[in-house]
Amino acid sequence: MPDEVSDRDVEIDFALLTIAAELKGGTMAEIQCHPGTTDWMQDPVVDWETPWNASGGDFDDSVYFTGSYTINTEKKNPLSIDVTNIVRAWQKNLLPNYGILIKISVSDLEIQKARCKFDSGETSLKIMYSCSK
Repeated sequence: MPDEVSDRDVEIDFALLTIAAELKGGTMAEIQCHPGTTDWMQDPVVDWETPWNASGGDFDDSVYFTGSYTINTEKKNPLSIDVTNIVRAWQKNLLPNYGILIKISVSDLEIQKARCKFDSGETSLKIMYSCSK
Protein backbone atom coordinates (compact mmCIF):
# COMPACT_ATOMS: atom_id res chain seq x y z
CA MET A 1 0.00 0.00 0.00
CA PRO A 2 1.20 3.54 -0.59
CA ASP A 3 2.76 5.15 2.48
CA GLU A 4 0.10 7.88 2.60
CA VAL A 5 -2.64 5.23 2.91
CA SER A 6 -0.78 3.42 5.69
CA ASP A 7 -0.99 6.57 7.83
CA ARG A 8 -3.31 6.16 10.82
CA ASP A 9 -5.02 9.51 10.04
CA VAL A 10 -6.40 8.07 6.80
CA GLU A 11 -9.75 6.27 6.65
CA ILE A 12 -10.16 3.61 3.96
CA ASP A 13 -13.56 4.29 2.40
CA PHE A 14 -13.54 1.57 -0.22
CA ALA A 15 -11.10 -0.82 -1.90
CA LEU A 16 -11.91 -2.52 -5.19
CA LEU A 17 -9.90 -5.35 -6.71
CA THR A 18 -10.53 -5.82 -10.44
CA ILE A 19 -9.24 -8.89 -12.22
CA ALA A 20 -9.97 -10.39 -15.63
CA ALA A 21 -11.55 -13.84 -15.55
CA GLU A 22 -12.51 -16.36 -18.18
CA LEU A 23 -14.84 -19.29 -17.51
CA LYS A 24 -14.69 -22.10 -20.08
CA GLY A 25 -17.75 -24.33 -20.22
CA GLY A 26 -19.76 -22.55 -17.56
CA THR A 27 -21.57 -19.32 -16.83
CA MET A 28 -21.64 -18.76 -13.07
CA ALA A 29 -19.14 -19.09 -10.26
CA GLU A 30 -18.97 -18.18 -6.58
CA ILE A 31 -15.76 -16.39 -5.66
CA GLN A 32 -14.29 -15.88 -2.19
CA CYS A 33 -11.42 -13.66 -1.07
CA HIS A 34 -9.10 -14.59 1.76
CA PRO A 35 -6.03 -12.76 3.09
CA GLY A 36 -2.74 -14.53 2.39
CA THR A 37 -0.74 -15.80 5.39
CA THR A 38 2.71 -16.43 3.88
CA ASP A 39 5.21 -13.75 2.89
CA TRP A 40 6.02 -14.71 -0.68
CA MET A 41 7.53 -11.47 -1.98
CA GLN A 42 11.14 -12.42 -1.15
CA ASP A 43 11.02 -15.89 -2.71
CA PRO A 44 12.81 -16.37 -6.04
CA VAL A 45 10.17 -18.93 -7.13
CA VAL A 46 6.43 -18.57 -6.64
CA ASP A 47 4.21 -21.27 -8.12
CA TRP A 48 1.49 -23.71 -7.09
CA GLU A 49 3.80 -25.47 -4.60
CA THR A 50 6.43 -22.88 -3.59
CA PRO A 51 6.75 -21.22 -1.02
CA TRP A 52 3.43 -22.43 0.40
CA ASN A 53 2.69 -24.93 3.15
CA ALA A 54 -0.50 -25.89 1.27
CA SER A 55 -0.68 -26.31 -2.52
CA GLY A 56 -1.98 -23.18 -4.24
CA GLY A 57 -1.23 -20.76 -1.42
CA ASP A 58 -1.61 -20.27 2.32
CA PHE A 59 -4.57 -18.23 3.44
CA ASP A 60 -6.69 -17.27 6.43
CA ASP A 61 -9.89 -19.37 6.51
CA SER A 62 -11.91 -16.25 7.30
CA VAL A 63 -13.93 -15.21 4.25
CA TYR A 64 -13.63 -11.46 3.68
CA PHE A 65 -15.77 -11.44 0.55
CA THR A 66 -18.15 -13.81 -1.23
CA GLY A 67 -19.91 -13.05 -4.48
CA SER A 68 -21.53 -14.94 -7.33
CA TYR A 69 -20.63 -13.82 -10.83
CA THR A 70 -22.11 -14.50 -14.22
CA ILE A 71 -19.19 -14.69 -16.58
CA ASN A 72 -19.40 -14.40 -20.36
CA THR A 73 -17.50 -17.41 -21.71
CA GLU A 74 -16.59 -15.78 -25.03
CA LYS A 75 -14.05 -13.33 -23.63
CA LYS A 76 -12.24 -12.18 -20.51
CA ASN A 77 -14.55 -10.37 -18.13
CA PRO A 78 -13.50 -7.86 -15.49
CA LEU A 79 -14.60 -9.00 -12.03
CA SER A 80 -14.79 -6.26 -9.43
CA ILE A 81 -14.39 -7.54 -5.88
CA ASP A 82 -14.90 -5.48 -2.71
CA VAL A 83 -11.74 -6.04 -0.63
CA THR A 84 -12.30 -3.08 1.70
CA ASN A 85 -12.19 -5.20 4.88
CA ILE A 86 -8.85 -6.78 3.97
CA VAL A 87 -7.25 -3.43 3.04
CA ARG A 88 -8.55 -1.84 6.28
CA ALA A 89 -7.04 -4.74 8.26
CA TRP A 90 -3.70 -4.21 6.47
CA GLN A 91 -3.76 -0.51 7.25
CA LYS A 92 -4.50 -1.12 10.95
CA ASN A 93 -1.82 -3.85 11.13
CA LEU A 94 -4.44 -6.45 12.04
CA LEU A 95 -3.30 -8.59 9.10
CA PRO A 96 0.07 -8.73 7.36
CA ASN A 97 -0.08 -7.64 3.72
CA TYR A 98 0.72 -10.96 2.05
CA GLY A 99 -1.78 -10.44 -0.74
CA ILE A 100 -5.23 -11.79 -1.42
CA LEU A 101 -6.11 -15.34 -2.37
CA ILE A 102 -9.05 -15.55 -4.77
CA LYS A 103 -10.83 -18.86 -4.40
CA ILE A 104 -13.48 -20.11 -6.82
CA SER A 105 -16.06 -22.67 -5.76
CA VAL A 106 -14.86 -26.08 -6.95
CA SER A 107 -18.43 -27.43 -6.81
CA ASP A 108 -19.56 -24.72 -9.25
CA LEU A 109 -16.84 -25.78 -11.67
CA GLU A 110 -17.58 -29.51 -11.24
CA ILE A 111 -21.33 -29.07 -11.76
CA GLN A 112 -20.73 -27.10 -14.96
CA LYS A 113 -17.67 -29.15 -16.05
CA ALA A 114 -15.96 -25.79 -16.36
CA ARG A 115 -12.51 -24.26 -15.99
CA CYS A 116 -11.78 -20.77 -14.70
CA LYS A 117 -8.71 -18.72 -15.56
CA PHE A 118 -7.65 -15.42 -14.01
CA ASP A 119 -5.37 -13.01 -15.87
CA SER A 120 -3.11 -11.36 -13.28
CA GLY A 121 -1.72 -9.04 -15.95
CA GLU A 122 -5.04 -7.23 -16.02
CA THR A 123 -5.37 -6.71 -12.26
CA SER A 124 -5.82 -3.47 -10.37
CA LEU A 125 -6.48 -2.45 -6.78
CA LYS A 126 -8.18 0.92 -6.35
CA ILE A 127 -8.24 2.37 -2.85
CA MET A 128 -10.50 5.28 -2.04
CA TYR A 129 -9.67 7.03 1.21
CA SER A 130 -10.25 10.23 3.14
CA CYS A 131 -8.06 12.12 5.58
CA SER A 132 -9.37 12.70 9.08
CA LYS A 133 -7.23 15.82 9.59
